[in-house]
Amino acid sequence: MRTLTLLSALAITLVSCAYDDPERDSRDAGTDMTDMDLRNMNTPMPGVITAGQISPEQLQELGRRGVRDVITLRRSEEDDTGWEEARAAQLGIRFVRIPVNGADGLTRENAQALDDALRGSEGRDTVVYCGSSNRVGGLFACRARWIEGKSKEEALATGKASGATFYVDHIVRILEIQ
Repeated sequence: MRTLTLLSALAITLVSCAYDDPERDSRDAGTDMTDMDLRNMNTPMPGVITAGQISPEQLQELGRRGVRDVITLRRSEEDDTGWEEARAAQLGIRFVRIPVNGADGLTRENAQALDDALRGSEGRDTVVYCGSSNRVGGLFACRARWIEGKSKEEALATGKASGATFYVDHIVRILEIQ
């Protein structure tokens, strides 16, 4: 009887502690970022936030809110980039750079790199960004078609939901060709 009482008390303690962990809650429920004013922000799927370029202050705030995975599609020599790796390391954030050279960078290789990076962050909120979110949307469309095997229409819808606006015609062409 005493063992059962101790086990019950331990179980109650563990359950109550689990709900006090803000990182656990953000991973399970998805963190609401709508108040952060992320440029061209979208939430195309659970746990994935897409956006245009983020600032050092926004990266810090994302980390404070429990985001532990950030993927950029910007090349390190583009304006306002190159600082992210060091800052992410300071904040304990896994940072992945997939250098996508505009619309020409919407390739199978980059779609696979995005898929690999997203698989490395399963179960946690992940932010994926580029300059405006167009490359993000384009690469998500390519990933949906070439990696996930979705129809052209579904892939294009994924791309638009992820931020593609002015790359849409290019996306349609490459999805038709391949």
